[in-house]
Amino acid sequence: MKIMSKSGFTLVELLMVIAIIGIISMLAIQKLSGLQSDAKEKMNLANLERVSNGLETYIAANADKDRVNLDKLDSLTLWNNHAAGSPGDTSQLASKDQLLFYTNQAGNVGLSTELFGNSNPYASSSATLLGQYFLSASDVSVLEHDLGIHYLYEGTDGTMNRVGDDGAWAQGEIGDPDKCSSVAVSNYPGRVVAVVNPGGTAGRSPVGPDVYKSVGENVTYGYDGKIRVNEEIMADNKAAFEKLMTGDGILMAFGLGDNCVLIGSNKAGFDSAPVSPAMRSDEYRRYMILVRVKYTQRGSSFTAQKAEYAGVMDPRGKVISTLR
Repeated sequence: MKIMSKSGFTLVELLMVIAIIGIISMLAIQKLSGLQSDAKEKMNLANLERVSNGLETYIAANADKDRVNLDKLDSLTLWNNHAAGSPGDTSQLASKDQLLFYTNQAGNVGLSTELFGNSNPYASSSATLLGQYFLSASDVSVLEHDLGIHYLYEGTDGTMNRVGDDGAWAQGEIGDPDKCSSVAVSNYPGRVVAVVNPGGTAGRSPVGPDVYKSVGENVTYGYDGKIRVNEEIMADNKAAFEKLMTGDGILMAFGLGDNCVLIGSNKAGFDSAPVSPAMRSDEYRRYMILVRVKYTQRGSSFTAQKAEYAGVMDPRGKVISTLR
């Protein structure tokens, strides 16, 4: 009688099957991750367009009034920064010392490190995308007169107890951002604000020109590594910034937070401040409002003449045109 032998998988065959399953699983996970990232980018672009459309609708609806009211935007500077600098100072544009970084602002840790970048591969000197500029008296005046920006919020996260219209109100301990749910800070000469550097980078990409180009300004990098403003070669980031001051204007950046007058306005259409899904939850996730300020110059002194809404930017320094 013939005995039938039982056959099965050998160890080598089992290992091969396991390896194939592992490869397929890894590819599936990568594909899923790519789809999720794609979805976040599409939602981020949709949010940018929605914020832009909402702001333009809000501004058009207020066109018959003396000024557009963009009061109570979020500050992108440190919660404890109440020390005044030299009004109109442009010497610290590349510095991030006073910017929102590893602090609690609207429930986030701080601005994305992408906004501070690495060395600019196209220029001899590097500059952060967001830098710091100290408001002059004329800056304070035009921000309030043209856009209704009276004061900005810092450390905002929670219920507000208002005790005045001069920025002097808070709940909790002002000296500790973990315990203080809201602080309003008046604009004053010497107060530091975030500005977009024309020579700024995000990661290793020179995105400063992209932000300025998105609002219609002619700022580029040449193959020679030089910044150009209206095709004129600039010596450095500071020279480019000051050239823009008396040209098409510089860009200041403010956060679109839940406390500003745009939120809850049926004219703007924002029930709450939209956040960027492309950002991690431990980074600043609010969209940023770009304000263009134009100046006249006499000698070495710059006087602000006009402030206007210019556009919107995500927390990585991306604008609608670059994401499209």
